[in-house]
Amino acid sequence: MYLKQFRHFLEVPATDPDVQRKAKTLNILLFGLTAVLLLVVIINNIGLAYGVYDPEEGQLTNVVSASLLLSAILIYLLNRYWSTTSAAVVFLLVMAIGLFFGDQPFESIWGRNTISLAIPIFATGLIYRSEASFAMAGFISLLSLATAQVLDIQPNIIGAIIYFGLALLAWLSSRSLEQAIVELRRT
Repeated sequence: MYLKQFRHFLEVPATDPDVQRKAKTLNILLFGLTAVLLLVVIINNIGLAYGVYDPEEGQLTNVVSASLLLSAILIYLLNRYWSTTSAAVVFLLVMAIGLFFGDQPFESIWGRNTISLAIPIFATGLIYRSEASFAMAGFISLLSLATAQVLDIQPNIIGAIIYFGLALLAWLSSRSLEQAIVELRRT
């Protein structure tokens, strides 16, 4: 019974099977993001209560997590009732910006947060268009370079180049999936 309701929650009515597949994938990502964010909020608040985390960083984490949770709900509704393409673009931009500013700027440019910024690059190919992974890599690179410029931090040029390498991998895998689906439909 619960599994049937969960499947209904993930499904999005659409006449185009590609749109339906991308919409369902977006809903799965939204569900996963919501679960992760709830876990982050719980762990963060436990850490704050026991003095493990810096209160300023903990507060930032809670604000970003709450904003992303609200965004996830709105994007789900947008995906289900209006436009999968618009929902995908909003989700990808919110995810990239949220991940980038969810940590200290230095950590997003040079530190522990740089690897998490690969997630929107790969997600772009899955829920939007395969070649748009390069645009997302460019957006994240520009965000990183502009932030470094504003804060007078050395820019991470190598990181920007690596983002484009990851975009190439994302494009290849997404394009292969799209081509396999086209071939299956022909048979």
